[in-house]
Amino acid sequence: MAMANVTPFDAGEFERTNGIYMRLFLFVMVPILLVVVPNAHLIARMALGRAYVEGHTLIALALVGSVIGNLALYVGKGLEAHRRTGLLLGANLGSLLVTVGFNVAAVRRWGYVGAGYGYCVGSFMYLGLVYAAARSVTAVHVPWGFATIIAGIVVTSTGVGALCAGRLGVLGGGLGTLVGAALMWPVGTSMLRRYPGARFELNQVGQTLRALLVGRMPRA
Repeated sequence: MAMANVTPFDAGEFERTNGIYMRLFLFVMVPILLVVVPNAHLIARMALGRAYVEGHTLIALALVGSVIGNLALYVGKGLEAHRRTGLLLGANLGSLLVTVGFNVAAVRRWGYVGAGYGYCVGSFMYLGLVYAAARSVTAVHVPWGFATIIAGIVVTSTGVGALCAGRLGVLGGGLGTLVGAALMWPVGTSMLRRYPGARFELNQVGQTLRALLVGRMPRA
């Protein structure tokens, strides 16, 4: 709603608000990534059964690709504000072609898991094309540094889970999640302190969720 209230003529305010939402989106995605990616094997075993455990990598890849693709939605907001959505269509088609081409080779090499890799590659391509298109129209300030730190934390968390899986089994992923959470705590705290707007919006989301939960609770 905050972005809807930004006037299309105030480019500076629009970019500031959009930047806050990018950081907030990445921040909110971190807990989900830290729970799902290191524990994909356990999740597949519990939710799908032993017969489908070998495809657990797809769970992690689908989530990572979705996060990248949704970040691109915020990056492309400037194109929407300037009514240049045709460039978004071009980016979509370009990333689709890359995904199809990559999958032709990847599926032969890795089987159906290759399609998950293809989805991530296509999402990266879409993000890159949208970013290039948006920069040709207006100034775009993507928090690449913050995104890189988050990616590093998720990779570290996944690596710890994989290394500990030999001794701890499925509990190794849980240890990886704890390590990732410990690394993310100071990063997230620093971001919220530096960007009060993000902290305000996060509080608004929390209040909305509490109101919804209270409204659904049965009354005595």
